[in-house]
Amino acid sequence: MAQEEEEQRMQAIHRLVHLLPSDNLLLLRHVVAVLHCIQDNASDNQMNAFNLSVCIAPSMLWTPAPCSPEGEATKKVCELVRFLIENCRKVLGDDVPSLFSGFPQKSNSSDHGSGKQSQCIH
Repeated sequence: MAQEEEEQRMQAIHRLVHLLPSDNLLLLRHVVAVLHCIQDNASDNQMNAFNLSVCIAPSMLWTPAPCSPEGEATKKVCELVRFLIENCRKVLGDDVPSLFSGFPQKSNSSDHGSGKQSQCIH
């Protein structure tokens, strides 16, 4: 039953996301690709999908006027962003995680020029 509900949720979000104008969809795919790449390094940076969603969700989507009890809308947006990060391949396409695979990233801020880099490779 839970798996069936999850599949229905996935399909509904997939349909909604693909109703976005093409420029908005392109931007969403790239933002989620960056977030997915950051999440892939969660063992180093402590930024898993949940932590990223809490940080970024309030800037990604909001309602023009209060429509639910304080914080309820924010919680739902966080859940949506977390879901997009964790399921980016199924919702936004198999190529999303690889959009930033070629960009090197410092693996540790204390490396300061040591040349040690990690990459998001899928």
